[in-house]
Amino acid sequence: MSLEQIAATAAILLAAYFIRGITGFGSGLISVPLLALFLPLQFVVPLILLLDFTASIVIGGFNFKRVKWDEVGVLIPFGMVGVILGTSLLV
Repeated sequence: MSLEQIAATAAILLAAYFIRGITGFGSGLISVPLLALFLPLQFVVPLILLLDFTASIVIGGFNFKRVKWDEVGVLIPFGMVGVILGTSLLV
């Protein structure tokens, strides 16, 4: 990678994760299409998956004490039903 590509990648990732820090999502929506303009998609997707996973673990660690477990207990079963229905509709 050239120096220009490294600088552009850093700027795109900084902007994408700034948006994620504000909204809680959107890093992949911003970074993948922009990075795919000058980097191979086979490199971009695993990179963003690794960065998003790491960011989620860090954010989850900071906010673990604030979790309202009674609300999570309601969300998980309905989320699982939604995953099953959505997957069956797609396949």
